[in-house]
Amino acid sequence: MSINIKNDQAVDALRRLAAHYGLNYGAAITAAAEAVLAQPRPSDQARASATVRRIVADYRAHVDPTVSAALDDATLYDEAGLYR
Repeated sequence: MSINIKNDQAVDALRRLAAHYGLNYGAAITAAAEAVLAQPRPSDQARASATVRRIVADYRAHVDPTVSAALDDATLYDEAGLYR
């Protein structure tokens, strides 16, 4: 199989990537593609965030208001967004 890349910027980026990591062009393309595919798509992130928001809203609707008031994001999560 062959791929003919006609975009000079893409060819330059591929050459730099291959040289930087000591890879052949095929391995560099594979590494780049795998790295991009490992990232969640924005639509997946938005859907997951919406699901979490619905779960939190449902939980807060069924919990004692004095407890619910103490469960804000600043209390539950640190600056990096990790659970305390």
